[in-house]
Amino acid sequence: MDAESEEGFREFAGARFAALRTLAYVTCGDWQAAEDAVSGALSRLYLRWDRVAAPEAYARKAVIRAARRAERGGDRRGARVSPGTSKRHSRPRYGHAAR
Repeated sequence: MDAESEEGFREFAGARFAALRTLAYVTCGDWQAAEDAVSGALSRLYLRWDRVAAPEAYARKAVIRAARRAERGGDRRGARVSPGTSKRHSRPRYGHAAR
């Protein structure tokens, strides 16, 4: 990213951070999770800044998705599941008792 593009991103992020944080808070109900959602969304936008045609729409969509993940209890992609349990529940599958 060249210096001009980076400056454009910084201006965008500085001008939109508060509104995006409010959007995330309304979505998930937690200020810390809202800030995390916005930070993550802006980090992803920074990597794609030169290719994104509509940065405002991209940022809003990314913030909402991240806030919804936070509301559901976090990013489940990194969660480990032990054998014999389903991915959605911690109870044993197939009615077998836990050992």
